[in-house]
Amino acid sequence: MWLMIILSSTILYVIAHVSFHFLKQYYKNLPPGPVPFPIIGNLHLLGSSPHVSMKQISRKYGDIYRIHFGSELAIVVTQIDLALEGLIQKGVDFAGRPKTYTLDLASGNGKGIAFADYGPMWRLVRKIGHSSLRMYGDGLKNLEALIIKESEELHKRLDQNVGKSINPHHNIALAIMNVICAMIFGSRYDLDDEEFLSIVNSNVTFVRAFEYDNLVDIFPLLRLLPNKRLKMIKKALAIREPVLTRQLHEHRRKFDGESVHDLTDALIKAAQDAIEHDKQAKEFLTDDHLYKIMDDMFGAGSETTTTTMRWAFLFFARWPEVQDIAYEAMMRKIGTARLPVVSDRADLPYVDAIVHEVLRMACIAPFAVPHKTTCDTTLGGYNIAKGTQIFFNIWAMHFDSREWDDPFVFKPERFIDESGNIVPGMQRSYLPFSAGRRVCLAELLAKVELFLLIARMLHQYKFLPDPDEPLPDIEGIYGLFLAPKPYRIRITRRNTNCNL
Repeated sequence: MWLMIILSSTILYVIAHVSFHFLKQYYKNLPPGPVPFPIIGNLHLLGSSPHVSMKQISRKYGDIYRIHFGSELAIVVTQIDLALEGLIQKGVDFAGRPKTYTLDLASGNGKGIAFADYGPMWRLVRKIGHSSLRMYGDGLKNLEALIIKESEELHKRLDQNVGKSINPHHNIALAIMNVICAMIFGSRYDLDDEEFLSIVNSNVTFVRAFEYDNLVDIFPLLRLLPNKRLKMIKKALAIREPVLTRQLHEHRRKFDGESVHDLTDALIKAAQDAIEHDKQAKEFLTDDHLYKIMDDMFGAGSETTTTTMRWAFLFFARWPEVQDIAYEAMMRKIGTARLPVVSDRADLPYVDAIVHEVLRMACIAPFAVPHKTTCDTTLGGYNIAKGTQIFFNIWAMHFDSREWDDPFVFKPERFIDESGNIVPGMQRSYLPFSAGRRVCLAELLAKVELFLLIARMLHQYKFLPDPDEPLPDIEGIYGLFLAPKPYRIRITRRNTNCNL
């Protein structure tokens, strides 16, 4: 018996000794971080709001630290200077995307723009996406007309609920979805159209089900078991794919090369132009690739704006005095005879500042999309190996008390200088569209859409808390996008004599 005890102790000592030296070598000049448990790594530290948990972990280990998802090492960055070092100064080094089971589902096995890994294919596809947006959005007049049309339809629906308490989610989603449908397809849907409603529902389903580093990505055996989230993701993709594929084939059939009516036309033309200059580009610009670009634009252009606008309504109800300041500014500049347009933006710095503050506090993509290193590199003086997953915690940067005064208070004036002008660059720790190689392609279009929707609504309505239902906190619900918890608000009318 004693021999067995001594032998077991010796074996355990050898294992511990070897493990210690292995870990010491493995972690050589890596950022500090919590000790991982066997199998689960550090998953027990994350909880239901990983962006908040990862900020809390940084208080002990610093603004850059290591963490384990199961057995996989990842690096977390929570401070703006470190983020800019990785995203801007060493943009190519940190431009990769991790390959996971759920990201492969969403990207058609690495196609498109948002989830594809960095490389020749991604660079070409992103260039095509950028060219198509530039062709379509030249002068922004096309986009402005679409947004104004849908804002008018939204106002009609809101008018039916004046004096009532409502959850604005569905009405917002209908407006935003029709904007993106008109942009991509060239025509809007009737709101009771079955295909349109199925697309709206597929978006909602996908956003609820998808989350980065899903357990099935970390523990592959779980894919063999019934999984509600995976089932929802596959169902959402199955609804949207035939609609987008049919639209692509129909546009290709009618395409004449002389005129661009919508983003799908622009995408086809940009792809043809690229192939004319480089025949090898054809393998990266098949219909499957173009479909995934459409899918990326569709998903990013609809649910991101919908979620941001849902946050905006909640912030307005929590800080109603902001609405009054914006309304008074619009009355001084444009009065009641008409609604704001894009050309009013420079004359309405406070309204523009509201958009910036909504983007800061909503922070709908708290980690953007996880990055991956494309080579052995360094960050903050630490060694980061090729293929390491990187989480830039943008939420932590947007609420960093070292950078922001009262970060959990909605204060648009933080973006306005002493002369009363909007100065986005005056705030450093601000990355609502990420930065560098992976910066959001549609940043300009998104800002225009948010300005028009917010300015036109604040010109016509005031949004107040439901007296019978307290507003939720602003922590949000984590998923593909950080969404506000369900809430109800009361709508009152300001102007009734405007020419819509």
